[in-house]
Amino acid sequence: MVDEFHFHQFEAICNNASMALFILDGHQRCAYVNPAGAALTGFALSEIKGRPLHDLVHRKIPNRSLDPAMECPIDRAFPKNHKEQGEEVFVHKDGHLYDVAFTASPIHEAGEIVGTVVEIQDITARKRSENDLRESEARFRAMADNIAQLAWIADKTGWIFWYNRRWFDYTGTTLEEMQGWGWQKVHHPDHVDRVTVKFRHHIENGQAWEDTFPLRGIDGKFRWFLSRAFPIRDDAGIIIQWFGTNTDITKQRDDEEALRESEERYRILTETVPQLVWTTGADGSVDYFNDRWYTYTKSSPSDILGWGWIAFLHADDLPRVRGRWLACLETGDDPNVEYRLRGADGSYRWFRGNASAVRDGSGSIIRWIGTSSDIDEQKHANEELRSANRDLEQFAYVSAHDLQEPLRMITQHLDLIQTKFGHQLGPQPTAYLTKSVDAAVRMRALINDLLAYSRIGRADPVWRSFSAREALDDAIADLLSDIDESKALVTIGDLPPVVGSRSEMTLVFQNLISNALKYHSAAHSPRIEIAASRIDGLYQFTVTDNGIGIDPRNRERIFEVFQRLHSRAEYPGSGIGLALCLRIVERHRGRIWVTSQPGQGSEFHFTWPANEQDLGHDLALRHSARG
Repeated sequence: MVDEFHFHQFEAICNNASMALFILDGHQRCAYVNPAGAALTGFALSEIKGRPLHDLVHRKIPNRSLDPAMECPIDRAFPKNHKEQGEEVFVHKDGHLYDVAFTASPIHEAGEIVGTVVEIQDITARKRSENDLRESEARFRAMADNIAQLAWIADKTGWIFWYNRRWFDYTGTTLEEMQGWGWQKVHHPDHVDRVTVKFRHHIENGQAWEDTFPLRGIDGKFRWFLSRAFPIRDDAGIIIQWFGTNTDITKQRDDEEALRESEERYRILTETVPQLVWTTGADGSVDYFNDRWYTYTKSSPSDILGWGWIAFLHADDLPRVRGRWLACLETGDDPNVEYRLRGADGSYRWFRGNASAVRDGSGSIIRWIGTSSDIDEQKHANEELRSANRDLEQFAYVSAHDLQEPLRMITQHLDLIQTKFGHQLGPQPTAYLTKSVDAAVRMRALINDLLAYSRIGRADPVWRSFSAREALDDAIADLLSDIDESKALVTIGDLPPVVGSRSEMTLVFQNLISNALKYHSAAHSPRIEIAASRIDGLYQFTVTDNGIGIDPRNRERIFEVFQRLHSRAEYPGSGIGLALCLRIVERHRGRIWVTSQPGQGSEFHFTWPANEQDLGHDLALRHSARG
């Protein structure tokens, strides 16, 4: 047996050990427990001495059911005469369970087993960390399996040992096929060598990796991916793993390619069209001109980009063009402005500038695309045409005016003959005389209508704002006796304020209403409705009647000078009224048309400007040039 000195020495060592120690006798009863053991189990030596250790600290398993002593690995060390090691769950004196690692070694004396020494270490914290790690890995894998990318993990040498579920779903492979460097099997043969060399280089140098390449899918087709890998380091900064992802960028590449093709088509288009083409930002600052602009102006980008282009405008046009452009930047309207632009030889040519606003999904303007079309020859041709028209109008005016005097004399003499000698004439001379007087009256009406037609356009009207209702009231006042005589019902809707010539709008209403009164059906009294609506920035006026209607085949012919669809015996008139309406409306940058069917009445429509911009910039140019 151990002498007393050595026993106390052994006891002192055990009492100071940090690990829990238990000594069991040959009956597996506790003979000794050190302070660390008492602290671990909650039992003092006096409470545990002489009792089986299993009954006190190892009688329950994690589900709290009883653990049979014969299955206790600690107790098996004695009968087996063999060291037992492992991990178990102990129960504390207060009832809570905790994880331990144990070593149970037989004690031999004189060749016989006399007991067991049991070393116990609390591993609760370690087990908790391991469990947390397992849960963390489970969460990571669940997340990695559900991200949009293909994901993988490699060791520090680049050997891939894990892929997420999306990788296998896309490639149709297994981990056994892909682990290590098996991923090369699904790479495109034209890219795999390049990708492998680059990947190895980054792994060897510990650098984050990025590359793009095609991968074969389960359907045998290749799609493009952007691959990235980042090193995972330990606390010492040593790389222990690599985490990588592969993002499908096929659509992005297709979109980029489509964009490149679109831009190339746009470039070819802009260099092919005869116009000068330009683009600007939302603020109106030019960021692109096509080659035709540089060829015409012989300028460089530094001269004209931004707002430098205004230096090439004619000084007389600059304030108007700049003001119009700045206004359009706010409203998003097409500037549709004419101006003179200086060419390389120093001379100026007329151009028309148009632009369309490009908007984003929210409707905000993000840029402008515009053209400048050379209209110099058209401009001069129009001026020559206007000059010829003025000469023709002057001739018509003078001719009609000069015809009035002899016609007045003829009419007066016919009246004298009819008054003084009519009673002396026989029936046939009287009929001749009556017809001559009627012809003279018609000639005078025709001359008056021709004079009215020629006056429209001989001088620029005074453009101003006025109420369309005022112009209509003037027309109705002139036709009041005809309206009363025919018992016509005239209905008037809300009419807006407009811009232009009030007297000319009155002539339009007067002719349209006069025709409605004249060409009404004998079966019922005339009904006339006048209404207006806003369409595409202009006002559209409609005059509706219940008259005899018009064959659609004649809807354009009726607006020609001296064109009549009926004889004078049926319906009197000169055939100038609708031609006069057409001329007035077109001078106001509008249009006039009719919708009708025979016997179903007619609807005459004409458009009229709501503001000065709708009158047309060429009119403004003409006024400024004449001013």
